[in-house]
Amino acid sequence: MEAPQKEPQDDEIEVQQEEPGTSSISSEPSIVEQRKRRSKLKPTLPLPSGRLNVDKELAMLKAYVSQSKSGEKAVHFNDIASLIQTHETSVSASKEFWQEIGLLQRESRGVHKPSSGLVAWASKIDFDTTEANESLHAAYDRAWFGDRVRSAFQVHGSIKKGQLENILASTAGGEKDETGPRSRVLVELLVETGYLREADNGDLTFAANSPRPSASDSDQPASLQLSETARQDRFEVPAEIKTPPRSTTAGIAVNLEISISNWNVDDVIRLVKFLRTGQDGDASEPEIQAAQP
Repeated sequence: MEAPQKEPQDDEIEVQQEEPGTSSISSEPSIVEQRKRRSKLKPTLPLPSGRLNVDKELAMLKAYVSQSKSGEKAVHFNDIASLIQTHETSVSASKEFWQEIGLLQRESRGVHKPSSGLVAWASKIDFDTTEANESLHAAYDRAWFGDRVRSAFQVHGSIKKGQLENILASTAGGEKDETGPRSRVLVELLVETGYLREADNGDLTFAANSPRPSASDSDQPASLQLSETARQDRFEVPAEIKTPPRSTTAGIAVNLEISISNWNVDDVIRLVKFLRTGQDGDASEPEIQAAQP
């Protein structure tokens, strides 16, 4: 009775030995198919990797600028990962998006340096957010999604976040489960960096369609800027004003070409009085008079 009992055990062992072999053989095509399928799921247009949230994405950009000494040298993504305390693969995947839109420049495999626009953004972001983000907006405008976002707002006027995420995901291509989370990060980046504005009711508006704040002196070209000393000299009447000696001959008129378009009204009145009387009534010292003949 023992022999018949052993044969099934042997058969079971043989089956157990065959199963790993058969499973490995049958699994090979499935792995290849999965890779092919995953390549088809990826978007055809650049999107954020989705592995980093918005704060980490922006921290990564700052790190590239600081570690590269404002673009003087290229940096490996491993150095960036350790600086922002995240995994190397997350930085490796996330940097690709910024490279695609021109804010990171590839020097060699895994090594990048920031563009001049990214350096400008990082140097101003802690002092003037609005002006700093304009450097990113210029890159957004040139990217595929900048044109898509403008077109969407021209059609709809205002859009909900989810609606815009679907529009961008559909345009980028790929499987929804793959592109959906990544397009969500993209929309959040556009809002965080001021490219889009989110109203209290959740509607998004295109910031470029809104009135821009008036430019400050720092926004003007250097040729239009005045130092504080020059500004004072421009608006103040000199302490001593010398006029030609008075003539006793009647009918002589003197033409003065003085630009007073930017003068204070009180200063204009003061000047007119001086020209008429030869005295400066507002001066602290009474010696400011025209020379007597």
